[in-house]
Amino acid sequence: MTSAIATAELFLIAMGIILSVPYLIWRLLRTDYYAPLVVVQIIAGILLGPGILGRWFPTYYAYVFPPSVIAALGGTSCWAVVLFVWIAGVELDLKRAWLHRAESLTAAALALGVPLVLGGVAAAALLRYRGWSGMQAHGWQFVLGVGMACAVTALPVLILLMEKLAILREPLGQRVLRYASLDDVAIWGVLAVILIDWAPIGRQAGFLVALALAGGMVRGS
Repeated sequence: MTSAIATAELFLIAMGIILSVPYLIWRLLRTDYYAPLVVVQIIAGILLGPGILGRWFPTYYAYVFPPSVIAALGGTSCWAVVLFVWIAGVELDLKRAWLHRAESLTAAALALGVPLVLGGVAAAALLRYRGWSGMQAHGWQFVLGVGMACAVTALPVLILLMEKLAILREPLGQRVLRYASLDDVAIWGVLAVILIDWAPIGRQAGFLVALALAGGMVRGS
């Protein structure tokens, strides 16, 4: 019980640092002109990670970000991404997307396919050297994983930037959102193939159906 309370307290401290530090930097230094809040958040996340904070201040990093807190943050971030992408889907004009389906599919396929193929080719070359692929990973998983990492669209970041530029609901913003949304659907499909586990598929399908129904109700309200 004491350990659970300590983890909860450290989780709140970590969340407070993660949320407040980039906001204070953005607000106090007035970086909005050359670095919007989302950019400051990305940079702050890198600085607070194990590569910078963990290397320079290992004791402090180990205290604030123990494995239990990292696991809790990982679960929270997964839910945050799911909800954020869900909101993006609500913002997407489906009628316009269907009207321009040929153009959208072509542009999205090229934007996704080219870096995916090039990343996969690079990964296939790296397989010749030890230390790049994990011990339990198959070769095709490594190739697809690297290709996916090269092709992935940072949809939440893209949406925040378009919102900042006030073009999210404009024709240009909707076009970009169509392309990025299709790419994200394909990328998550590739990730599902890499990490597929047949046991929880039924539960996951039920969750996706419920999420789709909730999105339809929000769009209709």
